[in-house]
Amino acid sequence: MSMMSTSTATGSIIGPLLGGVIAKLFDNRIAFASAGVFVLLSTLLVLFWVTEEKFVPRKGRISLVGSFGVAAKNRPLLLVLVITLLTQLSVMTIEPVLPLYIVELGGSVKNASLLAGIVFSLVGISGILFAPRWGRLADRLGFEKILIIGLLVGGLGNLAQIPFHNIWGFSIVRFIYGAFFCAVFPALNGLVVRSTPQEQRGTAFGLNQTANQIGGMAGPLIGGAVSGIFSIHAVFWMTGLLLLATMAVAYVSRRLFSREHVAISE
Repeated sequence: MSMMSTSTATGSIIGPLLGGVIAKLFDNRIAFASAGVFVLLSTLLVLFWVTEEKFVPRKGRISLVGSFGVAAKNRPLLLVLVITLLTQLSVMTIEPVLPLYIVELGGSVKNASLLAGIVFSLVGISGILFAPRWGRLADRLGFEKILIIGLLVGGLGNLAQIPFHNIWGFSIVRFIYGAFFCAVFPALNGLVVRSTPQEQRGTAFGLNQTANQIGGMAGPLIGGAVSGIFSIHAVFWMTGLLLLATMAVAYVSRRLFSREHVAISE
């Protein structure tokens, strides 16, 4: 899981940087078009290079309603889905306001896209450096403890970004925040595996991705609305407090993730 997180972090570094460079050299339309090209390349890689070994098709078909029924009957999995949704919603509230905030901190309007890409990439860089270490710790301490640590420091890290009024201090705090927050999603994926029997893993990960996408959709909408009604700082307050609230949910419900309560398939 930590290696997958490192791969994701690498993409999160290259993506914003490349997007910012393309937008600066050409325009935003070319940046959008390049995203489509990379998605097409990913599709081709899956089609021609990825093979599944020892794959056993599931007997029978399961409907969309049936998929949600799987989660409703599995309390640990349902909790993971709720935490995934809240976490993704929280971190994505900042996305629409970050370029504006960088300009407010002293960055130029002309280079706002490039600077935002660099600041976003700092979280990914720290993820590459620290995600494997969190993976090793998760093997020793358990996914639920690592999840709680990541959410706690992630929430505090967002709040710590508020007092800084220069781009250098803000960037350093973002880097430290990323060093801890990179532990969250690998821990959630590990809990998905631990909370479901092998024959339901595909359904479980599909539901987890659905929760992730719902949070990713709602987060920017809420962040933009809060920024428009109040201020950009209010978005950081909201994100930090939401992550701390999510951490509290994970902490209070941590017994659900004990091995006596989860379905494990050897």
